[in-house]
Amino acid sequence: MENGTVECSVCHSKLKPGSKTVSKAYDRHRIKISSKQKALNIALVVGDCMLVGLQPILVYMSKVDGKFNFSPVSVNFLTECAKVLFAVVMLLFQV
Repeated sequence: MENGTVECSVCHSKLKPGSKTVSKAYDRHRIKISSKQKALNIALVVGDCMLVGLQPILVYMSKVDGKFNFSPVSVNFLTECAKVLFAVVMLLFQV
């Protein structure tokens, strides 16, 4: 520790203690995330992909005599609402 600087034991760069010279998003030595958080992130991505992937299949399967008994445009809105709700619930589990 020279002149109030600290040397990183991994990359040997010199930093001032308490300075925010590197954003946490780009910090190579950031704290590892827990396996629970990794599982929740994976569940969020998989759930989102399933909602998006199943949407056209379910819309097509809901045709009756070649016609829709509902507005197909509203399905996009409801799918987006379900994705937002799913994301909020998953974020609440992470907190």
